[in-house]
Amino acid sequence: STQSTGEKTKMHQLVYILISILVLAIGSQAQQQELNVHIVSHTHDDVGWDQTVQQYYDNAVVHILDTVTESLEKNPSRKFIYVEIKFFSMWWSQQTEAKKASVRNLVKQGRLEFINGGWAMNDEACTHYQETADQMTIGHRFIQEEFGVGIPRIGWHIDPFGHANTQGAQFADIGFDAFMFVRIDNQEKEQMSQSKTLEFVWRGSKSLGSNNDIWTHIFDGGYCGGCDYSAEDPTWVERWVGDIRNSASHYKTNHILIPYGCDFAFQNAEPMFQCMDNLISTINSMKSKYNINVFYSTPSIYAREINALNLTWNVHHEDFLPIQDSPHAYWSGFFTSRPALKRFTKTNYALLKFATQLFSLVPSKYTSSLNRLQLFDLEQVSGILTHHDAITGTEKQYVTWDYVSQMTRAQQAGINATTYLLGNLLASGRTAARLSMCPLINESICPATDLLSSLPVGQVIPVTVYNALGWSRSQYATIPVPSPNVQVLDGNGKSVSSDVLSEFGKYNLYFPVDLPPIGFRTYFLSRSAEVEEVNDVSVSKRQSRNFIENEYFRINFGTDKLVSSIDDKQNGITIPISQNFMYYNPEAARGTQDSGAYIFRPNDASNATSLGSPTTLNYNIGKYVQSVSQVWNSWVSQTIRLLPGSRSIEIESHVGPIDISDGKGKEVISRFSSNFNNQKTFFTDSQGQEFQKRIFNFRPEFQFSTVEPQAANYFPVNFAIYIQDQTKGLQLSLLTDRTRAGSSQTDGSIDTMLHRRLLVDDSRGVGEALNESNPIFAIDHLLIDKTSNSLRNVRTLAQLKLNPLQYIFGPPSNPTTWTSSFITYFTALKAELPPNVYLETITPVHYPLTSNQFVLRVHHIYAVGEDPQYSTPVTFRLKGLFTARDPTTIEETNLTAVIPKAQAQSQRLKWKTASSDDTPFKANNDIGDQFDITLNPMESRTFLVTFNDL
Repeated sequence: STQSTGEKTKMHQLVYILISILVLAIGSQAQQQELNVHIVSHTHDDVGWDQTVQQYYDNAVVHILDTVTESLEKNPSRKFIYVEIKFFSMWWSQQTEAKKASVRNLVKQGRLEFINGGWAMNDEACTHYQETADQMTIGHRFIQEEFGVGIPRIGWHIDPFGHANTQGAQFADIGFDAFMFVRIDNQEKEQMSQSKTLEFVWRGSKSLGSNNDIWTHIFDGGYCGGCDYSAEDPTWVERWVGDIRNSASHYKTNHILIPYGCDFAFQNAEPMFQCMDNLISTINSMKSKYNINVFYSTPSIYAREINALNLTWNVHHEDFLPIQDSPHAYWSGFFTSRPALKRFTKTNYALLKFATQLFSLVPSKYTSSLNRLQLFDLEQVSGILTHHDAITGTEKQYVTWDYVSQMTRAQQAGINATTYLLGNLLASGRTAARLSMCPLINESICPATDLLSSLPVGQVIPVTVYNALGWSRSQYATIPVPSPNVQVLDGNGKSVSSDVLSEFGKYNLYFPVDLPPIGFRTYFLSRSAEVEEVNDVSVSKRQSRNFIENEYFRINFGTDKLVSSIDDKQNGITIPISQNFMYYNPEAARGTQDSGAYIFRPNDASNATSLGSPTTLNYNIGKYVQSVSQVWNSWVSQTIRLLPGSRSIEIESHVGPIDISDGKGKEVISRFSSNFNNQKTFFTDSQGQEFQKRIFNFRPEFQFSTVEPQAANYFPVNFAIYIQDQTKGLQLSLLTDRTRAGSSQTDGSIDTMLHRRLLVDDSRGVGEALNESNPIFAIDHLLIDKTSNSLRNVRTLAQLKLNPLQYIFGPPSNPTTWTSSFITYFTALKAELPPNVYLETITPVHYPLTSNQFVLRVHHIYAVGEDPQYSTPVTFRLKGLFTARDPTTIEETNLTAVIPKAQAQSQRLKWKTASSDDTPFKANNDIGDQFDITLNPMESRTFLVTFNDL
């Protein structure tokens, strides 16, 4: 039937009234819902920044921990969290037993709670996942041994400058319930605030899937907060309530987390607690008016309350790098800042791995008298350097010098421990060998080989070459020598083919080594008869020479002395490709935002300035090794090198001290340009784990726009960046020797920022310009191959670079005497590990040297879909694997080796998601009596293993 117009109008009015009543009812219900305000009292204690570690401890931390623990005792409702275990351990060592008992009681009652619990609060852009896992392990082990409370429950990264997918997945592997942080791109935070999605489940790993999901909370503001209570000004209540309600409007629950504290806060704790006591009491007395419940809380309490609501959460997949805090301020400068420091941390970490492997896998009779604290010094200093104001290069210059001093001391302690261990192992019960190492070998400085220039006839310099990988290793060793008159013998006295090339006036010896898995072989260096020097063949002397080659590549050079093309012999193709150095002038003219330690902001020119053609080019042609040395100016030079049998092109760059005589800072990049059509897409690794897809001027999970296209499109490269041309079926990859900023600013290009020297500060707190005059010596590797093969080569080469050959030298000796006194070959393994299995960590659990329990962490180095053969589950047997020791007991643990894995998994909070792909991979946790360990792609597994000597 039909209705009249009047009837329709009445019906519409009735519907409108019903809807209005419903809206009012819903609004009334929402208004009546109590808002729970979780006050988190905290201090953020940087392990170095504008003061050294010791200065911060003496000037602030000791007062914080003294007064906070006293104030907590006065009021049982008060709570406090502490994060940086390096500082806490310093304070703890100075406390009486009575004080320790009191603090243990506070921890037991949950009034003092450890959150995060790493040795430092590590950076997420410049650190490798292995380094962060180890520094978290040191901190968690301390907490467990001193307090017996298991692991902290929350990842708390309130100050790091952006967040990596790998970090979220790693925190899930530790067993954390949640991850909480502050700094993301301002555009993204604004959009998430408006959509109430600042809380979500982060699925950081495509390979591990929902197994490593972690619920994540992003603060809508910063991590600093004060107490607004005022006895004299009653208007503070309305202001405080307004601020709290505004923050709460950005989240979808009736709980809000409010930080109370800041950098080095609570140095005089009692007045701060009293102020908050008064605020809590005042607000709660007005509950009928404001419907707000305020109380002392902790991040773990907050996470449990949110979890109890049983809500469904969005799933986030991408990382939060780089960040920007204003339209002209992208935090992509620190990816490169202080590159010498970044490299030092890598070499020290490789030494630590070498030392702990030896300690763990050689017979215990050789370790019984070793001072284990020598290794701990190297271990804990490596942990300090993961700090987000250390490896990032964002600290003051004198603090950098202090870090370098700590690392140099720890390095020497590690060398002493390593040479002691190896000297006893070589001697096999006889008088230990006197050994040394050359920590500056990458800068062609080695006192041990300098002795070759005056070595008597019949004498040799023994060099033991160590391989830390679980696979056999055949490659060329590189050692600086004082002259070209050097020959190499193997352990049996047979001659080894070798080359000595003169590159930039320094002689480098190249010879092939064949090394067993986790083991060594000794070679002998001696003076040879005078040889005709055929190196440093300049263009002017040999105009016909315009290439270098090995069995895989021929690199062609143009008349401009630059690379013009590369012939890929294996695939039968020629790729037009060039490489040059360029620099950005930092913005200083407009005065709105300058480049600095944190920020990269080039001037408004659209492109970097090229250094032009090299002034000189020399071909260094040996019997086996070929290289080209190029010089641009007094502060930029480079050697491109091809080694026999190598599918990578080695590129050694020397940059610095950067010239500032024109009164301008410079940010130096190396750019490779090719004819690849990569469609604005490139890939960078996340802390050495999975690769992240990057698209120029695009972010997949929020609406992105920028007025700084160069800075916005530089991302952290921890070990590799690559581009692909799907039509050609080719991949161009660059592997770096330290973290730096990387990009593909135009199709076909790969840019990496090598060094920065700036004359103004970027106004982010450090308070001084990054005017660093250090030169750097960087060794990168370029790979060109079909896309089907490339990631296998990238993953393998990455492990070789992460675990460089270690050279240990003996004193001048007679080779016959040496071989009769010392072994010249050793392997810790009876069989190689599979090519996709990486023995990531093996280290003693406890500091007493009598302990025979070790932390063993193994890792699958491939991600899902990277390789048809190796991106698959793999199983290996631990029982019977080692030559000197055999495991007798084994227990799988969480990542930091503190609690059993089953416990870590069972006690984690479970979160519902809106994802249609919540199926975890099927983990095989059954190891049986032969200790068979299965790894899925990108999976790490950690075990406590007890060994007996064989």
